[in-house]
Amino acid sequence: MPRYDYHCPSCDKTEERFERMGDTLVECTCGNGLMVRQFSPPMAIHCDLEPYFDENLGAGGAWVKSKQHKRQLLKQEGLEQKR
Repeated sequence: MPRYDYHCPSCDKTEERFERMGDTLVECTCGNGLMVRQFSPPMAIHCDLEPYFDENLGAGGAWVKSKQHKRQLLKQEGLEQKR
């Protein structure tokens, strides 16, 4: 279900809800009327480009800095990836 933010103009309350796309009428808990659906931007995707430790490489694992570095490590181990 998509995530939507709803705002009540009466009590100035904002809340996040998981609703079906067709559910546009949401009653506020204050009882003063309906809440208005607001635009909710998608959640940010965090892309971690920092080096990571791959425990499957080498005898005790290895730090991988990039895709190219991982290919080099796999080649050293005799485990080249097929493209």
